[in-house]
Amino acid sequence: MAAPSPQTHTSCPAPPACVLPSPRGRV
Repeated sequence: MAAPSPQTHTSCPAPPACVLPSPRGRV
């Protein structure tokens, strides 16, 4: 878990920013 994975929004500061298939981040 050293490399920040785009699928893992657990280590990401902004879930909507890391998750591409996110309706909230897109709108």
